[in-house]
Amino acid sequence: EAAARLSTNNSPRSNVIHQTKFYHHYMPGKSQLIYSSFNFQNHTANVIKRTGYFDDNDGIFFEQAGDGTLTWVVRSYVTGSPVERRVTQTNWSADVCDGSGASGFDIDISKTQLIFIDFQWLGVGKVRCGFVHDGVPVIAHEFNNSNNLPTVYMSNPNLPVRCEMRNQGITNGAYFDQICSTVMSEGGYIEAGQDWGATT
Repeated sequence: EAAARLSTNNSPRSNVIHQTKFYHHYMPGKSQLIYSSFNFQNHTANVIKRTGYFDDNDGIFFEQAGDGTLTWVVRSYVTGSPVERRVTQTNWSADVCDGSGASGFDIDISKTQLIFIDFQWLGVGKVRCGFVHDGVPVIAHEFNNSNNLPTVYMSNPNLPVRCEMRNQGITNGAYFDQICSTVMSEGGYIEAGQDWGATT
């Protein structure tokens, strides 16, 4: 199916992470654009599914909870431990994607989806999150940071693409399909120096 299937078993602590080894470089002053396509499938009790641009400390991602709740999340390590700003579907600022918004888009999470994350860092820039439907970007939520927070909104803008699934209790296990993803620096990308990696 040209997809990577992530799955957990029935252990309450079972989890799976599929993540790029490369941490994609943010170019100061240029918007970073991330696309990720996937199928979360139907929700499963006590299983959390996530996809986006993040690691254990920082990042931006889309999440499906075990009860089916859909959430956009910004994770920050500014305090020295991960803290999350979470906005559930009913509170998305631009379009709640249930057919009632200006776009008319009604998300069916059991079908394939293409999300986008567009962020200006500079420590305090704007984050836009949404879906590409029929070739048209639908902004679902915007995180406004400048003049709203006392610190930068995340510690590190150089992050990997990541998909993960975690059991949070008794469950029969679940799965979802990661299809494709990309990270782009809008306005060009020129960087001096060498990239380094480790083979494990």
